[in-house]
Amino acid sequence: MNKKLFIFIILYIILLLTISILGYIGDNSKEKIDFALKYFNQHDIDIGKAYSRMGLIPSTIYRIISILFLFFLTVKGIHIKLSKKLSKKNNYNFIHIFLSLFILFSLLAIIRLPFSIFTDFYRKELFGLMNSGLFIWLFRYLSMTIISIFFISVSISIMSILVLKTKRYIIHIPILFLIISLFFSVLFPRLIIPLFYDTVKLSKNELRIKTKRLLKDANINVKDIYVINKSKYSGVANAYMSGFGPDRKIYLYDTLLQKFSDDEILSIVGHELCHYIEEHMLIGIILGSFSIILVLLLLEKLSNYLIMKNLKFLVQPEGHPTLLILMIMIIFVSNPIQNSISRYMERRADIYSINISQQPDIFIKMKTNMAKNNKSHLGVHPVYSWYYHSHPSTLERIKIADH
Repeated sequence: MNKKLFIFIILYIILLLTISILGYIGDNSKEKIDFALKYFNQHDIDIGKAYSRMGLIPSTIYRIISILFLFFLTVKGIHIKLSKKLSKKNNYNFIHIFLSLFILFSLLAIIRLPFSIFTDFYRKELFGLMNSGLFIWLFRYLSMTIISIFFISVSISIMSILVLKTKRYIIHIPILFLIISLFFSVLFPRLIIPLFYDTVKLSKNELRIKTKRLLKDANINVKDIYVINKSKYSGVANAYMSGFGPDRKIYLYDTLLQKFSDDEILSIVGHELCHYIEEHMLIGIILGSFSIILVLLLLEKLSNYLIMKNLKFLVQPEGHPTLLILMIMIIFVSNPIQNSISRYMERRADIYSINISQQPDIFIKMKTNMAKNNKSHLGVHPVYSWYYHSHPSTLERIKIADH
């Protein structure tokens, strides 16, 4: 057994459990509760807490089981046996690497399935956020999982070939990551969304007229505004903008049209416009591409220190379980940095939405309704939020307008 790697895994689990416990406890300070009660009742607070806890525990258990499973494969050398079957001469090509990764990700997905059924189906059904049966949910979930595993395996396989075949992979891989990310940002609304949801253009009603007026006042052009038939499967409400340049589109969940007023929806659109104006998606992709350089350097250093192997070993099939262990750890440790940047962008978008509408009361009403609809945890612990959340908490966002 590799003692150094095992110690790192134990430290990861301890940190994971510590943050999860803080997330479970939440922030029950009088100041936070009093502020929450200005806009919510005790029932809203209790529901959000219960919904959050019901998802937190299975998620933490899955994270622990998955990394121990990968360590088990590493210790027992099971994946090495698989690697030998893929290529007896250890002369791996793209297909060998892809199959190894696809099998590994599929095994992790199988482990995750019962947890996902509990958190993403049963929990939502229990709290009134699930509008489809188990069979439909399972079909859609498995379809999305297979597609995700395929594309992730392809992407990592290409990067692995670059590590094995080129000397300047530390330059080539970030560039490739940038290209792949831009490709998926265009592909997602064009191909993935239509596969799983019916989308139609927002009909020529008063909301469309108001939205077009808002875009014109902001001197912004988008290709069109679309409505996603989310309510067929879930009661969750959301909106986002996708694409680049003249191909940008605004997507609204139909649950917004059913449960929110026109002014509240315009407040949400205003938020998305800031992401458009300040190119937050593009900035995120570029920062992610640069971070790949640091990830590659960390992988090389950690691999040398923990298992006395270099990066070229990690990207070959026999090294894949260890590669995923190290990737899980690096992503986990880097979470606060990534999420802090994201939360900064989200705050800017909130401020822009409030300023462009000059209706802070509407923004507060929208955030209140959104939190109630999506069963948001209002007493989230600040450490947990700092570590995991890509968006400021509901109460933090309301405070921006409450002055």
